[in-house]
Amino acid sequence: MKYNTIILLASALVMASCQKDQAPDPKLGVTTDKTEYKAGEPVTFRFSGDPDNIVFYSGEYGHNYADKDNYSRVGTLLFDFTSWVRWGAPEIMQNIEVLVSTDFDGVYELENVEGADWLELDGAVLSSGEDRTPSGIQNINDILADNGITVSPDDDIYIAFHYFDYQDEVRTGQDQWILRSVNLDLVAPDGEKTNIATMANIGWTRIPDDGSVVNVSSSQVLFNDEDETIPSRSNSWIISPAFSIGGIPADTGVAIKGIDTDMSEYTYTYNEPGTYTAVFATSSIWYTGGSSSTAEVTVTVLPAE
Repeated sequence: MKYNTIILLASALVMASCQKDQAPDPKLGVTTDKTEYKAGEPVTFRFSGDPDNIVFYSGEYGHNYADKDNYSRVGTLLFDFTSWVRWGAPEIMQNIEVLVSTDFDGVYELENVEGADWLELDGAVLSSGEDRTPSGIQNINDILADNGITVSPDDDIYIAFHYFDYQDEVRTGQDQWILRSVNLDLVAPDGEKTNIATMANIGWTRIPDDGSVVNVSSSQVLFNDEDETIPSRSNSWIISPAFSIGGIPADTGVAIKGIDTDMSEYTYTYNEPGTYTAVFATSSIWYTGGSSSTAEVTVTVLPAE
């Protein structure tokens, strides 16, 4: 009888030891005091449960749990500019082209440039004499697709302006073109727009790079061939760096609890109206094993009064 008691006691101690070495349940209950809040009003999430780790996804742009592993999202490139043409006589000639390429090799030499396939953005409006003529927004993705070109997130996209001249015996002057502004935006699938280039930082490369025809500054680009030789020698380019439609990183969360932290609630403030799915990704992973879970709460944020 004494022997059996010792065996039972030993078994109980082993079981207790095993239970002590088990990871805690990662499941988390989450509640809020109400379902609607005003923008700028703190939201307190109250917890029941004690997982080792909690990562919070607010549901705002860039912090959606559903996109935490989405590394290949395709965005949309939107391009626009303003232009001015002057000094053409007796009539203005459209001696400038707006182009885009997906197969330019990035070598900024005339031979490489002319060896690439360039697609003209013929929907862009160019100046007919008025200063700061808006081009209209050019959807690069749609234009490429309309021409049978499918781009992937890893493809490089280049934008270029090609200047040439029609000077002949009839014309008494040459057209001078000025780009007053350029703007390039990357639009994420959920509609969030990020500006990725303006005239000040787009980083044009001139070809040829001797400054004889094209003058580039942070505020404008001037195309002007002052050589009066007939026919004109103008064959000049400015080309952008490579841009990608895949420059949209996976969404991220914020680690709010670790294994050495106790937490019964978490407060967060939404500053913009909208309906958000807040997700708490939880885990308890020990050397003996473990698991993970998620808890979701929908929060409606109304405009601040």
